[in-house]
Order: sequence, then C-alpha cells, then structure tokens
Amino acid sequence: REQWLQIWPATDAEALIDALVTASAGKVQRFVRSNFRFDAEAHAALRRELEAPSGVGLVRMDGGHFTGLDLSVSPRAFWRNAAHFEREGLGFCATASGEPSAAAFSAFLIDAQLEIGIETLPAQRGRGHALWAACALIEECERRSLQPVWSCRRENTASWRLAQKLGFVPTLELPYLRVSA
Repeated sequence: REQWLQIWPATDAEALIDALVTASAGKVQRFVRSNFRFDAEAHAALRRELEAPSGVGLVRMDGGHFTGLDLSVSPRAFWRNAAHFEREGLGFCATASGEPSAAAFSAFLIDAQLEIGIETLPAQRGRGHALWAACALIEECERRSLQPVWSCRRENTASWRLAQKLGFVPTLELPYLRVSA
C-alpha cells in the first residue's frame, strides 16, 4: 500500500529526506504540511465584511451528504459510516441552485478541537463557496466552544490561502513523504 510518513524534527533529517527522494525514481515524493492556529478576532473581522455569494445557500450536512458527495476530501475518509458522522461529526454544505457545491466538515473531533476538512466540487471552485461553508462550520465551533483546527499541504495553495482568509495563522511547517506502493 501507499504510505505517508511525517518527519519530526525535520532539521535533523533534511539530508536523508533529500537522498530518499532523489534515489527513489519518483516513488518517494516530498510535501510540506502547514499547521495553523485560529485567530478569532481576524475571523470576526472577516465575518463583519462577508456576504453570501450570489445564489449560494447553506445546509447542515447529513447522512445523504456523507454517502452522496463525490469529493476527494470527504467525511467518508474520517468517519466509520453515515450514522457515525451524523451522531458525532459536524459539517455544512454550500449549495448552488440547490445542489451541494462545497463542504466543510469535521475531519476529526477530539476533546474540544475540531479539525476542518474542506473541499469544493471542481465546477464551483474559485467562487467563494468553500469560504461560506467554512465560516458556518467555524461559527458552529464557536457556539459549541470548540477550537477549529486547520492544516493542509503547503502545495495546496487554495487551502493555504483560504485558511488565512478565514483567520488562521501559519505556525509550523513539517516535511512529509508519500511512498508509492
């Protein structure tokens, strides 16, 4: 199977990581994981200025979304089944013309921390739908006294920029490797 490896502390392993990637003939790929902390004041400033994109609605995610959304980042990767997600998870979908366009959901919910998973359907990207869905999830976190958590591949510039627009501040970057089967 494909394997993912995160390295800590990275400073002690840079030469080894570079050697593995170089010698692997493409079977080992290096990425950077960016971790963020949430700045509630920055998010509140965004919310004061933010309006829903034209024609975009918002719905709470349910079991139908769990099974029906064809997303590369999906609650199905983090929760056992739809009932488990409905019982213990949390999420919102932005909608366009009544159809889901983006989803922001709890990838993990541990203690008082909720890690956000987010994805926009390809045809709707770049229209602010993920921002809208993520704002709804963050506001629900605030209502429930949960701390929203964001991390992403640094190479995923859309997610990296969205995090900062939402009020997340980069705190740590860690190398990790994808090792092909």
